[in-house]
Amino acid sequence: MPHRGRHDRVAERERLVAQLDQLEIALAPAGGVASVARWLWRHPAWPLGLGLLLVLRRPRRLATWAARVFWAWGVLRQLRRWWAAVG
Repeated sequence: MPHRGRHDRVAERERLVAQLDQLEIALAPAGGVASVARWLWRHPAWPLGLGLLLVLRRPRRLATWAARVFWAWGVLRQLRRWWAAVG
């Protein structure tokens, strides 16, 4: 392997840092989604309370939202299966 000079190593490091900065920017929304998911997991009373409020105030709207949640749950299951197959 040929000897790489200090200048080459510094240039390579700067290139990698720039790539990592771009990756960090691209993945920032995923971090926000993950923090929301963690919050919901730690505070399950809030979504349950909102669901109860919907039941009491507008039962027909609840049916609409229940269908949407069921659809989203199915999509999430498919994504998990896909992610397990890829990873």
